Amino acid sequence: MRKSFFIHLGIPALIGHTFDPYITGVAIIGINSGAYIAEIVRGGVNSIDKGQMEAGRSLGLNSRQTMRYIIWPQALKVMIPPFGNQFVISLKDTSLLSSIAVAELMYSGRQYMTITFSAFETMFMVCIFYLIITIPASLLLRYLERRIDKS
Repeated sequence: MRKSFFIHLGIPALIGHTFDPYITGVAIIGINSGAYIAEIVRGGVNSIDKGQMEAGRSLGLNSRQTMRYIIWPQALKVMIPPFGNQFVISLKDTSLLSSIAVAELMYSGRQYMTITFSAFETMFMVCIFYLIITIPASLLLRYLERRIDKS
């Protein structure tokens, strides 16, 4: 949360220009997720045995062709489950954006709850909305995992 305050309040104070909270929110989630996704990709590529590169080279492929046709297809099989986990984590992290006044799902639910005084019903609907977002994503990822496992 301190990062979001720094990016939303600190950087504009340094450069003398303010940003829309939504732009700041996208930047915060993007920077945070980008670091994890880079590690997922690095780990996926590093998980492939070095002999695969040598095998591609022995077949007469250059490094780019070897990466495209041999390394990346194998690495994608390893990377899909962590990508799905990172998507869900990033979705949950959006609730932290309410600290910089971005009206995301949880923030809107809290505002509605203060108006109607119906805490259980409001939070139940927020949970339902999160499920509506995450269940199709997890089903899509499961489909992709199965499809890649068959090939």
